[in-house]
Amino acid sequence: MSLPRLDSLPTCSIVIASYNRADMLAETLVSLHAHLLKLNALLQVQLVLIDNNSPDRTPDVMAEWQMRFPVCVHRRETQQGLSYARNAGLDAATGDVVVFLDDDVELHDDWLPTLLHPFTDTKVAAVGGKVLAFGSNELPDWLPREYGYLVSVFDPFDSPRETDKVMGANFALRSSIVRQVGTFDPALGRKGNKLLGGEEVDLFNRIRRVGGIVWYTPHSVVFHKIANKLRKEYIVDYAYWLGVSEAHLEKRLGQRLKYAFKLLRSWCDPWLINPVRRPLASTPAAQMRSVIRERYAAGYRNMHAEID
Repeated sequence: MSLPRLDSLPTCSIVIASYNRADMLAETLVSLHAHLLKLNALLQVQLVLIDNNSPDRTPDVMAEWQMRFPVCVHRRETQQGLSYARNAGLDAATGDVVVFLDDDVELHDDWLPTLLHPFTDTKVAAVGGKVLAFGSNELPDWLPREYGYLVSVFDPFDSPRETDKVMGANFALRSSIVRQVGTFDPALGRKGNKLLGGEEVDLFNRIRRVGGIVWYTPHSVVFHKIANKLRKEYIVDYAYWLGVSEAHLEKRLGQRLKYAFKLLRSWCDPWLINPVRRPLASTPAAQMRSVIRERYAAGYRNMHAEID
């Protein structure tokens, strides 16, 4: 596809929130600076850097790179949690569109123009792109394909389309929709070592309830540095916290029948479901699928113990 000119697209702010990953953040800022320089867009884009109370060199890295970007804001958010940090980014952003980028990615050449282009349709309120593994397009054989999102890989469709949700590593929001439906729920989203999630899904649900469109474009690509996530321990831990997050979200939304059914199922899982499921798992991927479902169920039934 031919790339649209940035000056023909909505103005944007790029928000990067980071906690205790100074080296990875610096690599991401190198990639972003080169990307904007190639597009001749350094003066057109506001960069918002949010340090989420990091104990490492993250504040120094942000201060250093603030000098290299002509339009840059650097803030420290002392309330721990990704949702708090993203909300601080929204507060500082001035663009018509706010782009959220993870602090451990490399950018494809077409990333920003193709992410912003769908916003030329005024009905589109949120846009997300493709998230691939950095350095490799392959996931390990033992990880079931449908659980690629647990290691932050997102490649659901081959063509642009409306969807229910996109991945938080590479997505953008129209600023006006945030003023209409509100910001990220601080009860959800990562907090230090707690792999809580669901804050994006919660926001997308609110957007769709007021008629906004959530759009996926496979043309906007980032490469996620997930080598540290390709571990079974990380994946099953994430599955547990996903169960916690979804239980909180579904209960809060008043989805009583769905919540009651899934809670009952989660209590039955250790005694009735898993003893039948595990012996039938004959391949490494099937065995991992069984463990992921077991840990998700454990998180779902333990929601009240994990969320304040």
